[in-house]
Amino acid sequence: MPRPIYWTIAALITFASTARGGAVIAFSQAGNDVLAIGQGTLDTASLTDQGTISAPAAVNPSSGGTRMGIPNPTGDIFGLLPSVTYGTGSLTAASSATGDYFGIYVDGSGTYLVAPTGYSSGSHLSGSATWDNTTISGLGMTPGTYTWNWGSGATADSLEVIIPASVPEPSTAALAVIGAGVIATYIRSRHRRERRRQVSA
Repeated sequence: MPRPIYWTIAALITFASTARGGAVIAFSQAGNDVLAIGQGTLDTASLTDQGTISAPAAVNPSSGGTRMGIPNPTGDIFGLLPSVTYGTGSLTAASSATGDYFGIYVDGSGTYLVAPTGYSSGSHLSGSATWDNTTISGLGMTPGTYTWNWGSGATADSLEVIIPASVPEPSTAALAVIGAGVIATYIRSRHRRERRRQVSA
């Protein structure tokens, strides 16, 4: 993915996550590869520290698992979170990953929030992961926005995963439009949800 487009999408995700708190992981089709970029903060105050895991950056749509960040990572897990799935695909490790290790981890005991080892609640996170020579549909991911919510009141927070429709080998310009469109759609829907909540309160 061309560097200017990478940073354009990252900046849009940063804006979206800053506007509402929490973290956002956005997937996109980057030529022959699938790219995920994540930004934001996680409030872990209402969650119980469940120990550590060592599991690579990966997606597992059928269970809801999605993680990004440094190769060979070890992280803290917090739970429990609601179970959310985003497709029929099985576990697929990322080809490469950079930045902070965070996301969702799922095992037979439940669904957990993943954060870097020793993570300080509310600290900014930024990471990415790439799956080479595949597509969003090839990974078994269903387009949409998927949300894991936890806490209440001052400790309420969420992590959102945004999956666009797969687009085969788009041009550089199209990548910018896709990234901007995904985030703009997310912001509009988030604002609508917040207005409905305020009206019903």
